[in-house]
Amino acid sequence: MSLVVSHVDSGVVAIGALLALTFGAGAWRAGSLRSDIVEKYQPRVNLAQAALDEKARVSLQRLARRVSFALGGLDVDFSPSEAIADPGELLALVNSVAGALKARARLPKYFQRLLIVGPVLIGLLGATVASVVVAFAYLSGWSHLRLMGLIGIYATVVLVIGICLVSVVYFVLLHLFGSAEILAIKDN
Repeated sequence: MSLVVSHVDSGVVAIGALLALTFGAGAWRAGSLRSDIVEKYQPRVNLAQAALDEKARVSLQRLARRVSFALGGLDVDFSPSEAIADPGELLALVNSVAGALKARARLPKYFQRLLIVGPVLIGLLGATVASVVVAFAYLSGWSHLRLMGLIGIYATVVLVIGICLVSVVYFVLLHLFGSAEILAIKDN
């Protein structure tokens, strides 16, 4: 009984090996993604939260001054004839405070979700390596188990779609995180 199979397509084997190595390298890189995210983004989360706190504080002080002016003072009874109120300006200040506080509350959520991406990618990429090996073993002629080959092919397709979706989630979270940082440094 010979271990050499004469009808193996070496081109298919090469493509399969290349894909398996690529996904394997991706899994290896995803292994450090979580610690890379902590190292890179934790200080930025802390700075952005502090900046958003300061932005909310300043906006609240402006709002308090504008309300006091619009009502004619906080220590006197309200007199409609003395009040000069521009509700549009007050609304803009209220929205500024609300926006800063909402962004501050969302930052830790974005950060925690970013931390989940690495482990999910490791699982998806590891499973993809296995499915690529099974699929290409069948496609190259090494394996004649048709059901296993089809499972490998379909699993590879589903897993690659999963990797793409997780990548999209990762980029959306980075965008949201960046938007919160921009709001933190943007002038009122």
